[in-house]
Amino acid sequence: MNIPAPFSQNQMRFFWNCFDHWFNVAEGGKRGGKNVLITMAYCTILEKHPSRIHLIAGVSTATARLNILDCDGFGLKNYFEGRCREGTYQNRDCLYIQTATGEKVVLVSGGGKAGDEKLIKGNTYGTAYITEANECSETFIKEVFDRTLSSPDRKVFHDLNPKAEGHWYYENILNLHEKKQNENPEYGFNYGHMTAAELAVIVPVPEAVLADSSFDIMGEVQPRVREAMGAKIDNAILFGGERPTEWTTDVLTLAAKNKVTGPIDYAKLLGKDGLFSKVEAGGFGVDAVVGDLTAKAELRGLVDTTGRPLFRSDMQGATTYALDGAPMYFPDNGGFDASKAQLIAGNFKKLVYSIRQDVTVKLLDQGVIQDPSTKEIVYNLAQQDMVALRVVMRMGWALPNPATRLNADRSKVPFAFLTAAAVAA
Repeated sequence: MNIPAPFSQNQMRFFWNCFDHWFNVAEGGKRGGKNVLITMAYCTILEKHPSRIHLIAGVSTATARLNILDCDGFGLKNYFEGRCREGTYQNRDCLYIQTATGEKVVLVSGGGKAGDEKLIKGNTYGTAYITEANECSETFIKEVFDRTLSSPDRKVFHDLNPKAEGHWYYENILNLHEKKQNENPEYGFNYGHMTAAELAVIVPVPEAVLADSSFDIMGEVQPRVREAMGAKIDNAILFGGERPTEWTTDVLTLAAKNKVTGPIDYAKLLGKDGLFSKVEAGGFGVDAVVGDLTAKAELRGLVDTTGRPLFRSDMQGATTYALDGAPMYFPDNGGFDASKAQLIAGNFKKLVYSIRQDVTVKLLDQGVIQDPSTKEIVYNLAQQDMVALRVVMRMGWALPNPATRLNADRSKVPFAFLTAAAVAA
């Protein structure tokens, strides 16, 4: 049996939610890992499901086979290796599976055309998994919902490739069930969305410099490149700087209603309507604070009514920075934008990421390097006797915001930020 790469925090949250939610939707760009994620959850549920008849579907039977039965080597045939066989059931293609709770029959169907819903009539399905659901016929999707209503443990899974905002699937399926989830947090709608974006940098170096140097230039450059990519990732996620278009909106934009204007003092940090209270109002606890290096001086300058520093007990020992038990971090990689915020507080466990491709390094000795904005050729490696180090990684991030009893309409976010005091004109 093939074992998939470890799932990210966001993916694991979605995976576990599948067991106590009846409708599970994973949306994301191509190669985002959603098929493998849902397939693993689906197989785990099939293993102990009380019903015998189940359904998998796609635009065509070929699509369902490719995305669910095979799934790049991680599909149903892999999970149930040695315990399954392909066959037919009532003249329909199917997969017979021996599970811990007896034999299961998983029918395979196409659902891309009007009229395909007739192919699945006559059965009640314990579970159903439709791949690329927003490519299928709307009447087929609704028939699947109807055919699972009597299941003793109803489970419906959809995976999606993103479509235009006005697409019928968003209007008639996602928005409907999201509204029901907002009205009743126990409704059972589980949604996850993550898209991986490519981050890359090219470092050109003249061959003459490499030949004349007495140390490993490329070895010295690589750690600095990784550090620079870390700064870009921090800045894009927190402040939106040079954010890949595939990524969700940055933290500060999402937390715009939770802005606190400085200066840094006790009331602005821990008082009513202060930084922490903005986060807590949404039902979230603050587990960390991130700030600009220059904010440390203001914190060191905080004193009580007798003039004694709040953050220092003496002038020799190192200062431990924490607020109400939450540790404080001050990154020095240049990724924190002090012009937009001095401190960001929140529940950072809610901010999750997935690395689809770790940092890879390739040495190029041919090709041209263009300015992405002007399209002007900056370097011609062969013509200028140069080599270039290309460093690439792919990752995505998300800020899942499920409805809770204190945040039923999902209008609140688990972050708040403090800006510098306004300068008088």
